Amino acid sequence: MIVAILSIVTVLTIAGAYVWLNRPVTVEIDAGVPIEYIDGGFPHAHFERLLEKFVDASGHVDYERWHASRASLAELEGYLAAVAKFSPDSHPERYPTDNDALAYWLYAYNAYVIYSIVTNWPLESITDLKAPIESVRGRGFFHRLRFRFGGTAYSLVHVEKNIICERYEDPRIHFVLNCGTESCPPAPVDLPVGEELESMLARAARDFV
Repeated sequence: MIVAILSIVTVLTIAGAYVWLNRPVTVEIDAGVPIEYIDGGFPHAHFERLLEKFVDASGHVDYERWHASRASLAELEGYLAAVAKFSPDSHPERYPTDNDALAYWLYAYNAYVIYSIVTNWPLESITDLKAPIESVRGRGFFHRLRFRFGGTAYSLVHVEKNIICERYEDPRIHFVLNCGTESCPPAPVDLPVGEELESMLARAARDFV
């Protein structure tokens, strides 16, 4: 009986240690929201300008050069400060159509992936950002880390599965989301909203296939 109790205590202790060590960590963006976001809408010009500067024609991101540019990193942080404050859930009036809202989630997801790589450069893979105890490759980054969208912190897995996929049910989104690895589709450089998003999704799916 004593041995059984000790075994249970040991298992519970190990399980508790695993949960505590792998507890969620929220990545906070220490930057002000750019003046462009004071009024309604949600422009993506800051992020689009950075992508045009650091993504080549084949879709490869020059993380090393981006990492070396403090001004460019600051501009990305400003964009993400707006992402962290104004989401379609927290400020629906800024997103008049479903395509405007979908564009926010797609581009914000990609921006957080790029930010995580740039600020932790050099990395061989985004999966190098591991949890203290990692049983599944990539769990540390995609499940453990939390990023703010309209004031609420989500994992990127939650954003992809529970928001983008469930709400919009468009398989083409998988050709736009960039997970920071060679096996993922390239990050799109042009960031349309509204009706123009439709043609971008179609083009991204066609190009990937």
